[in-house]
Amino acid sequence: MEFDGVDDYIDAGSFSALNSGTAMTISLWFKGSTYITLARLISCGQFEIYQSSATYPNQQGRLYYKLRKIYGNSLVTLGGTSASGVGVMVDGNWHHLCLTFDYSTTTAIVYEDGVPVITNTSVASEILNPASSNLYIGSKSTSANFIEGNIDEVAIFNYALDSDQVDEIYNATSVGKTADLSTMATPPVAWYRMGD
Repeated sequence: MEFDGVDDYIDAGSFSALNSGTAMTISLWFKGSTYITLARLISCGQFEIYQSSATYPNQQGRLYYKLRKIYGNSLVTLGGTSASGVGVMVDGNWHHLCLTFDYSTTTAIVYEDGVPVITNTSVASEILNPASSNLYIGSKSTSANFIEGNIDEVAIFNYALDSDQVDEIYNATSVGKTADLSTMATPPVAWYRMGD
């Protein structure tokens, strides 16, 4: 799906699959060349992936990955220029983005193009936000923080994929070829093919 950065978004409706969750993975493909302040690739009560301020040149192209606890407060925010190893993801090319979280090991990992670029093993021992909220793709809500670019193959799991599983999704997905997530031992709780 292509988003114009002005008013395009997908409202996937009330999302409760991760309420009070203790583990999760969000996986998606993104292609964009325009950096918009606080534009959201995806957002709901338990997580979001977004761009920072466009007024900070050293942050342009780098994304933030946030997990949310009760009341939507931040459980942990990863990424941006403060994290070594992260790449410029707003460069006009397709990139695979993946965020995993496992409460039992207090670990959150960000993968970009199949590579673990951020690993935080000291995430607070708290569950994900217990409250349902709408899941938005391409915005924060019906009226705010619209992304400009393309988003494809959004998948949400209620467990943390391991590095081999992330690598399998990354390497099986290319032009004309998409990983069949329905054949996984535990398939995603939500999978948006985005018109494919």
